[in-house]
Formats: sequence, structure tokens, C-alpha cells
Amino acid sequence: MKVGLFVTCLIDQFFPQVAWASVKLLERAGADVCFDSRQTCCGQPAYNSGFWPEARQVSGSLFGLYRDADYIVVPSGSCAAMMRQHLYRLHPDLEPRDIATFADRVVELTDFLTRICGVDDFDSQLHARVAYHDSCHALRNLRIHEAPRRLLKNVRGLQLVELPGADQCCGFGGLFSVQYPEISVSMGRDKLRDLEEANVDLLVSTDMGCLMHLGGMMGRHGLNVRTMHIAEVLVAG
Repeated sequence: MKVGLFVTCLIDQFFPQVAWASVKLLERAGADVCFDSRQTCCGQPAYNSGFWPEARQVSGSLFGLYRDADYIVVPSGSCAAMMRQHLYRLHPDLEPRDIATFADRVVELTDFLTRICGVDDFDSQLHARVAYHDSCHALRNLRIHEAPRRLLKNVRGLQLVELPGADQCCGFGGLFSVQYPEISVSMGRDKLRDLEEANVDLLVSTDMGCLMHLGGMMGRHGLNVRTMHIAEVLVAG
């Protein structure tokens, strides 16, 4: 399979190690991975802010960049949901079937590895008590729940601890955290309380937005819990 890897803005600018880990996983799963350096943003920040012309401009380039890819794999439920579900509204001038052809090939990373490739064990090893956080877009928009947990359970030495509020929003929500900082911080504190009570070493998710938000809060509150994207965990050891 020829896979076009879409590296999100956050990963590109702040967490490039997640991109490298994603490439390694995809190659181990048998995919022929390509990355087009001309890619930019999926358009979600501008779209959610009401700047649809700007969102249309940046997202419009995606259709041509991935024309030859069998699948477009995204290490983020948030960006994958944007590319699968919202481009219809942004591009009413395009043929719906052309947008559908693009959107149907967009797959979140853990979903792609388990459902498309049929791989749930990468012979990885990490000795740690780990909590998994469901990002809102991955869980609610893409219905991804079991895939990341199945992958984590096959990591040697990893003890997966289910948080009582694993499916609750961390408070980031992209621009939500900027527009409603008091609510965002309050929601983040609820997560920190659950993490502290669970006594875990590591917090894992499929979305770096959530991990960046919670990692910053844990640092400010002195909570000694590391954060890692699931791709990093799966290439460990």
C-alpha cells in the first residue's frame, strides 16, 4: 500500500519525533510511506474560528498532494476528523464524489494499523504504568476506542491503567482553551486529579494537542507524569 503521511501542524513544529515514530510503524506494518513537504494545515483552526476562506485556501491543496496515495494516514484524531467530515462544507464548488474519494482514504494512525493493516503487536517494550486519554475527535467523531488500547496492551512491560474519566475532554479543544481559559483549566485540573490518584508514570494519547495541554499543566502543578504520543510508545524498546 502507498501511504501518504499527513504530519499535523503541532507535530511538524513541536513534536517531530512523533512523525518519525509514525513512519517507522507504517513501514513495519508493510506500507510504502511517502511524505510531501508541500503539505500545510488541514484548515481546522481557521475553520473553527469562522475564517472559512482562509481554511478553504489551505485545505484545498490537500486534494492534489495525495492523489496517488491509497491511504492518507494521520497521527491525530482531530485532524483526521477535519479531513474526513468537514471538507464538504468548505468546498461546495467541488464535486461531492471527488471530496468523498479523498475523505474515504483518510484514516487515523491506530485505526489504520489495526483495521487496515491487521497489525496490533509491534514487539515493543516499555516498563511503565500508563494511562490512555481518549481525545474527543478520535472517540466521538471517528469512534476510535479499542484500537489504541489493543496496541498498548501488546507492549511488553506496560501496565495499562484505565482512568475513571478517560473519555472526558481535557479542556484543550484547540481554540476553546484560548477563548475560554478558565473553563479549560478547570477541565484540565480534573484530569490531573485522576492522573495523580491513578499513580501512573505516563500519559498516552493519539493527539498531541491534548498531551501538550495536559503536559503543560502537569509541569506547572509539579505532577511527575510524562506524556507520549502512542506512536512513540509503539516503537519503544
